[in-house]
Amino acid sequence: MKKKLYIAVIIILVSCKTNKPKQTNVITSDIDNFWEAYDLIIKENDSLKQISLIDSLYIKKGSIGLQKIMEVQEYTNTEYVKMINNYPKFLSSLKSNTLKSKRIANELNDGIERLRALYPELKPAKIFFTVGCLRTNGTTKENSVLIGSELAMADTQTDISEFKDRTKEWLKTFFATNPIKNIVLLNVHEYVHTQQNSIPDNLLYTVLYEGIAEFVSVRAMNIESSTEAIQFAKNNPDVKEKFEREMFYEKTYDWLWSNSPNEFGMRDLGYYIGYSIAESYYNQSSNKEKAIKELIELDYSNPKEVNILIDKSKFFSKTIEDLRKADKKKETESIEY
Repeated sequence: MKKKLYIAVIIILVSCKTNKPKQTNVITSDIDNFWEAYDLIIKENDSLKQISLIDSLYIKKGSIGLQKIMEVQEYTNTEYVKMINNYPKFLSSLKSNTLKSKRIANELNDGIERLRALYPELKPAKIFFTVGCLRTNGTTKENSVLIGSELAMADTQTDISEFKDRTKEWLKTFFATNPIKNIVLLNVHEYVHTQQNSIPDNLLYTVLYEGIAEFVSVRAMNIESSTEAIQFAKNNPDVKEKFEREMFYEKTYDWLWSNSPNEFGMRDLGYYIGYSIAESYYNQSSNKEKAIKELIELDYSNPKEVNILIDKSKFFSKTIEDLRKADKKKETESIEY
């Protein structure tokens, strides 16, 4: 009898260990809080009461992730109320998608485990689903991934009829990619950022930082990048040539995160540059696991280390040093002229 009881206890313990739930990396409470506030604000005409509602029901009840994304993007209570009043059709069309965040959370946890398999040194971080004011679909601060669900969870059915001009055109193009279908990849990308070292305000380093995160997340998920600019630029060599001419100048927003016009008619082309450097470096490395580690842990405060990695990728037409010398020579000749 004792022997049978002993065996039963072992079976129960093993079963408990096997069925132990995964650590929760994803927080979705801000989504429910936003819609609670939204449903009351659209019924209220008094602007001061609207601000009070967004404050009490969304901002003050918000997660640490909401606090962080508001700080990073400089969102305010009045801006939230303005967005709700100006774009009610847009927001209403998004609601059902954002409420899928709890289900998507399970997929995200799986994605993080895939990333851990690729990079065993992965440090813990949290993913927060928030609703922002249309400035980012995803960003990071410290060890937190901050998702702007109003962009990240849209799809081709999202109503953009209330928008105008370039904003409407950008949203139309972006939403045509069905962002919600790529949300796991987006989150893994942002999770990689929580593992990377900080970067200086520098165009070349910034595109490399973003490109490495995209490349590593694509490798982890074993799917193609959903960033349209990457596929576009692979078929357009003029993109790399132009970047080589501009890489040492403060032109970050011409290459990333903005609708700044260019001759290619495609935004965010900097992702292609950084992605291609990371991809080339990885492909030429005999030790793939080490290459991933080197890409993620690159020290951007050490220009020599960064230049060595870029040069080893053989992506550019010349070494960084030679490109820099050529740029200085061109600048000198221009001044003399």
